[in-house]
Amino acid sequence: MHLEILGRLRAWQGEAEIPLGSPQQRAVLAMLVLREGARPSATRSRWRPTGRPRTTG
Repeated sequence: MHLEILGRLRAWQGEAEIPLGSPQQRAVLAMLVLREGARPSATRSRWRPTGRPRTTG
């Protein structure tokens, strides 16, 4: 597998480009690639909510 991290994150397996999913999935992959060798932290990888919070009741 070959990854390009400058500009838009892209990945290839051989000559075929691999689809990396949603922008959120690509962001998580980029974070993991940049922190190679470090243990992933659940608190650091949480997404901040967008839009209005849901209310119940």
